[in-house]
Amino acid sequence: MDFFSLIILGFAVMTACSKTEEPIVSKPATKIGESVTPGNVSGAIKGTMMTGETYILNGIVTIQAGDTLLIQEGVRVHVTQGAALDVKGVFLSLGTKEKPVWITDPNAQKRDTPTQDLDTDPAYKGVWRGIYCFPTCPLCVIKWTHIEFCGTSIPDHPEGKSGSNGLYFANADGYLIFEDSWIYGMTGDGMRIEGGKINVMRNTIEKEGFTGGDGIYPIGSTKGNVAYNLVIGHSTTSSKANGTGATQYRCDIATFNNTALNGGYRRTASGRGGSINYEDHAMGLIYNNMQVNCKYGIRMVKDPSPDLPNIKMGYNYNYGNMESVCEHFYPVGYLTPPQETDIPKPSTFLPAGYQVGDEYDASMLIGQNDPQFVNYPLPIVGLNEDNIKLLAYVGSYDFRLKPTSPAVGAGTDNFEPYFLNDPTFPKGEFGSSEITLPSKDIGAFPLNNKGNQHFPQ
Repeated sequence: MDFFSLIILGFAVMTACSKTEEPIVSKPATKIGESVTPGNVSGAIKGTMMTGETYILNGIVTIQAGDTLLIQEGVRVHVTQGAALDVKGVFLSLGTKEKPVWITDPNAQKRDTPTQDLDTDPAYKGVWRGIYCFPTCPLCVIKWTHIEFCGTSIPDHPEGKSGSNGLYFANADGYLIFEDSWIYGMTGDGMRIEGGKINVMRNTIEKEGFTGGDGIYPIGSTKGNVAYNLVIGHSTTSSKANGTGATQYRCDIATFNNTALNGGYRRTASGRGGSINYEDHAMGLIYNNMQVNCKYGIRMVKDPSPDLPNIKMGYNYNYGNMESVCEHFYPVGYLTPPQETDIPKPSTFLPAGYQVGDEYDASMLIGQNDPQFVNYPLPIVGLNEDNIKLLAYVGSYDFRLKPTSPAVGAGTDNFEPYFLNDPTFPKGEFGSSEITLPSKDIGAFPLNNKGNQHFPQ
């Protein structure tokens, strides 16, 4: 194992190392090990994919335990049908705002129109399996990286990992940092995280899940932040926390300042599909999230129930273009407790004697509290559950808030993200670039521009 791999696996370089232990930085980007030769890549891989080069993944490509692969800014990784990236060691994709990394099928064309047939949309076909981080992967850092057209299964995978996720992470003792990146096109979950400490911030996820799957899905003993993400056109939920299989601690997720649009309409199961979901003893924080035309609002199940005493929530924003949406801001039949700090304020429309899970009259809420995006057509004329399935993309829309938006200043910053002052959590080049503080401007795009950076420049 090379020197840099030893440092990364020990995490010393990322937290409190001395001057002599800092990584050697070669201009313009950090390099670890030998350069990977451009062109076709197959089998075992380690070293550095060099900026400006193009690589082609053929078949199952593996980062072995103890090895490291670093992708420099501006690299293009082209995937072929059935390709996969199995990560048993360390994976670092270090794109930048100016020069992002692309991991995509160059032959798959995006078809982002309100008339695209779902059955022929390439986004839901699944060209390659995606990035699969095994329990031996101690660290996965992905920044400013486009991951596209994932979700195909590999039934003859040598280790039985079929997979239908864009990114899978499975080390309960490991670290996952996924920041400022994009996932586009997926047959299943955009991200499935089964353990570890995470910071998932300022990302965009489009067209996730054909008939099932969640945008961001922490499960088991995962702890961390899911914040400032834009999730649009998701099949089931934009973000879900589930404590099934927890071994060290309950699934503990701080879900704040996210924006979810047009989600839940490809999932037909009752009560499933929409915005944020906490279930099976999951706990954490739920603040400042915006749900726009999602089939269901924030959902907490009954059996098995989330850890309600250890969930702190409020200041969440709902907008609905249809009565069927508005009547499930607090999903009927579930445990979501209304908070008087929510928008719209529950006391203005819930009947006297309301109990969580009750039905209520939502007719007065249709089209109320327009969040006033810079460029997105609300209310949508003629909206129904059939045509909203096709409004699953960002395109040229701009989901920043206008200064006159009722979401501006309507949230809270009176809480702290996880790991903010934790010296053991990876930060810097080989860790989190920034654990962004909460904003009082609800949603992923606060006026201070310190949230999601994916908008027309």
